Amino acid sequence: MSCKPILFNGEMVQAILDGRKTQTRRVVKLQPPDGAWPIYDALDCYEGEGWAFQFAEQAVEFSDCFNSGHRITHNVIFPLPNKGRCPYGVPGDKLWIRTAYRVAYDESRDVATWTAPGMYVQTHGRPHRKDGLPMKLGGKPAIHMPYWLSAEAYPPLLVEDVRVEWVAEISEEDVAAEGTPGIIGGKYGCRNCNNAGWTHSYPNGCPGCNGTGVNASQHFHALWDSINATPKLCSGRGVHALLDTPYYVSYPREDIHETREHRGLPWFVLGNPRVWAVTFRRINA
Repeated sequence: MSCKPILFNGEMVQAILDGRKTQTRRVVKLQPPDGAWPIYDALDCYEGEGWAFQFAEQAVEFSDCFNSGHRITHNVIFPLPNKGRCPYGVPGDKLWIRTAYRVAYDESRDVATWTAPGMYVQTHGRPHRKDGLPMKLGGKPAIHMPYWLSAEAYPPLLVEDVRVEWVAEISEEDVAAEGTPGIIGGKYGCRNCNNAGWTHSYPNGCPGCNGTGVNASQHFHALWDSINATPKLCSGRGVHALLDTPYYVSYPREDIHETREHRGLPWFVLGNPRVWAVTFRRINA
C-alpha cells in the first residue's frame, strides 16, 4: 500500500469534505491510437503490472508457395509508462489532498495562519522554507502544499476502484459521484436556484431562474474543458513526449483530433481522451 498526493481545486475539496465527491477523472498522459481498447495484466501477451491498450493492425504476409501477398490482422499491444500502473494508485492505496492555500503571519502574536477551503491551521513562529530562509507569504499553488499541512486539515482518501474509459463515457451516476454542483438529493438540478426537477427537457434552460441555470452534466463538461481544453506546454521529455522539441497539448471533451499551432509551436488537440476513473472514499479518524 502506498500514499500518493493528488491535486484538487477548492470547489472539489469542499465537495469531498461535504461527502458529495467520491470519483475523479484524470487524463491518461500517453493516449493510445484510435480504435484501441484497454486491457489489464491478466493477458499472457502483456508483461506489465497494470493497464495497457490493444489495437488491431493489418500487415502483408507473403506465401512461399504462391509468392503472393495477403493481408492478415493481428493485435498489437500499446504499453503505458510505469508498466501501466495508474499514477493515482490501485485499490487499497491512499491519496492525500493538495490544493491551493494561503499563508499569513501575525508578527505581534508570532503566529502563522494557513488557510484553504475547509482548512484553518495556526502554527507558532514565522514559516520558513526548507533551506531555512523566511517563507514568502500569500497565495501558494496546490503543488506546493506540504504533506503535514494536508494531514492536519484533510482526511486521507482510500482508493476503491480504478478503470480506464473515455471522458465522454461518464454516466449520470458518475457525474453525481464527481461532486458536480447542481445535484440536489442525487438528482440533476439547477445550480443557481436549486430546482431539482430541471433537466435537458427544458430547451430554454431552467424555468426557476429565467433560463440561466446550468445542470450538473453541463457543468461537469464545462469544468473539464476549463481545466483540460486550454493548451499546455510540454517539454518534449517524459511520458508526454510526442516530439523531441517543445509542443502544446490539450484534452477537450469534444471528440476532436487535429494539429494546430500555438505561439509558433505545434498544438496537439486530443479530444475525448482516455482517462483514469478513480473511485475513492474518505477515511475518517
